[in-house]
Amino acid sequence: MKKASFLCGVGVLLASAALPAAAQTPDFSGRWQIDREKSDPAVQAIRAGAGQLRKGRDQMLQRYLADVLLQLASDASTLKIEQTSKDIKIFDRAGNVNIYYIDGKKHVREEPALGTMETTTQWRGNELVVESKGKQSGRGVQTFAMEGDQLVLKVRVDPKTFDNEVAADFYYDRVE
Repeated sequence: MKKASFLCGVGVLLASAALPAAAQTPDFSGRWQIDREKSDPAVQAIRAGAGQLRKGRDQMLQRYLADVLLQLASDASTLKIEQTSKDIKIFDRAGNVNIYYIDGKKHVREEPALGTMETTTQWRGNELVVESKGKQSGRGVQTFAMEGDQLVLKVRVDPKTFDNEVAADFYYDRVE
């Protein structure tokens, strides 16, 4: 009996040694303040992405999406993040909260300014990647990572009515 238990224990140890170690994912929890000197200027990135104004309905939608993106960038000057193994909650300075489920599955959510969005959130190594698609807003990707002690938020948005992708990197310092 002791020999069987010993062999079983050795088998478990060998099996667990053969498995790769679980990758440590960063914990983004806390309060964050934007580092304006290091971050890309959001206004310039949005204007560069919008390009030339179109005519008619596209022009109205283009201006509306540009205004929404400018407001979102402004509201994101300070962030509060609550993170668990299952989700991440991001609160901006205007009191808006976005909840992303870290399971790699599509989740449908309503954004007041952008309409219905399909969002997928998953870890890719040490980066948390949030991919969203919407009929009005087009495609967007937010990537959260740590660079030293700073939180780095890379935002890529490709609205259908813009000439180019909007790309900006934002750096945040922990306040607490």
